[in-house]
Amino acid sequence: MIKRLTKLVLLSALPLLSVPDSTRADAPSREYQIKAAFIYNFANFVEWPSNAFSSPTAPFVIGIVGDASLGGTLEQAVKGKTAGRREIVVKYFANVEAVQHSHILFVSASERDRMGDLVKRATADSTLTIGDFDGFTAASGMVRFMTEDNKLRFEVNLDATNQGHLKFSAQLLKLARMYNK
Repeated sequence: MIKRLTKLVLLSALPLLSVPDSTRADAPSREYQIKAAFIYNFANFVEWPSNAFSSPTAPFVIGIVGDASLGGTLEQAVKGKTAGRREIVVKYFANVEAVQHSHILFVSASERDRMGDLVKRATADSTLTIGDFDGFTAASGMVRFMTEDNKLRFEVNLDATNQGHLKFSAQLLKLARMYNK
């Protein structure tokens, strides 16, 4: 029953995956809505080790480092929702040096040149790193958003997620493209 429910939830999000023509005025907000929906689903379909939370009531933290354009849309997408019965909180970090512990960390392209230090810290903290720029998964980022055939897709670096002790649901991985070195 749970497998069927998981599949239903994921399949119901598929119509949202189409990325609109970038010349339309609503293109950025629609793209951000889709990315925010994916991030919320990652919060629910990825398993974190128990030591990733400081207490049984600690919130689930989604961080954004660098350009925070996605922030408002992400806050709306998770408002009033939970991840594993934990309240979801969105935090903003101006740059890599300011990053504090998060369960999911969206890395803006503005932080591309500082990925090395960030990835080491994030992996040690079991933080799911997500980016949307070329080379993100090659730099040991865990999930990269990309556009293929005018649709938003995501690529997963399983080596990086395994090092961070994160487990993706099989249903989620069926929707992913796997990164290969």
